[in-house]
Amino acid sequence: MTVSTSSKRAPNRSSGRTPGAGIRPDPRKRLISKIHVLKAQAKLDDDTYRDMLELTTGQRSAARLSFADLEKVVTRLGEATQVSPSMVGPYAPKLRALWLSAWNLGIVRNRHDEALTAFVKRQTGLEAVRWLRDAGAAKRAIEALKSWIEREGKVDWSAHPDNPRAAIVDAQWSALLGLGVIKRFAYGGTDQDMLASYGQAVTGKTALRWNSEEDWDALIRALGNKLRFELKRTASADA
Repeated sequence: MTVSTSSKRAPNRSSGRTPGAGIRPDPRKRLISKIHVLKAQAKLDDDTYRDMLELTTGQRSAARLSFADLEKVVTRLGEATQVSPSMVGPYAPKLRALWLSAWNLGIVRNRHDEALTAFVKRQTGLEAVRWLRDAGAAKRAIEALKSWIEREGKVDWSAHPDNPRAAIVDAQWSALLGLGVIKRFAYGGTDQDMLASYGQAVTGKTALRWNSEEDWDALIRALGNKLRFELKRTASADA
């Protein structure tokens, strides 16, 4: 008896598909991962990071943020490394460093290069920092910015003549102490002891004197985030 072989199984078209194919990655998880990478690059300790989150979004955990808020945080963390094309020229790095110092002291509301360009224009009449080539004009702009930072930010440049970054950090720390944010050690450590301890949490260095320029910059950013958050909270409470 002959058995018919005309009926064949239909080919399994699903075979060969990669398991999980067609499943789109969660865009929120991608942004949260990027935020943690940027946090590490900025050397933010956990408290400073969460202060920055609250200052930017009103929440202290990235897990609670909407997609739009996560994008805001990515932008905020990424801005620290961005330099606009207008910020070039022999005097641009010095001016930009001072402007960011003012931002991290809470005395500048707009950290972006356009605001610095407007400041330089008021001092020199020039439309762009890249056009600033005259040493005398550059000195006037730089000294005007330093004097303003000294007056409004309570920065004592003379205390650290060879390390202006340390002068900025001292002023930030004094401002935070004045706001009552920093709780003094129970065993009676000095303000500088507490600053060194905080600095170690940010940079991993056990003494401030071992900080590299990058370490000082990371500490200034961390303290700046904390100081701006506290100043904003204080202003809201007084309103």
